[in-house]
Amino acid sequence: MTFTLSIEPIQGKAFQHGFHLGTIESTARLCAEDVFHSRNANGLPTRTVALIRNRKLFDCYDGKWSSDYSE
Repeated sequence: MTFTLSIEPIQGKAFQHGFHLGTIESTARLCAEDVFHSRNANGLPTRTVALIRNRKLFDCYDGKWSSDYSE
């Protein structure tokens, strides 16, 4: 299954990133982190990005992965 990315800006509605992030989890995570940080650095304040797999939330990133909070 491929990963897709949902982006939740500080203002406005969440939306889907235009491209899928592939099937490798580590690569999808790196891409998600890059999107989060580059949007914030370029004046597009972003609250979270979420990895979606099989149409379900896989993990969420706000500077730290939500799965890291439970470990």
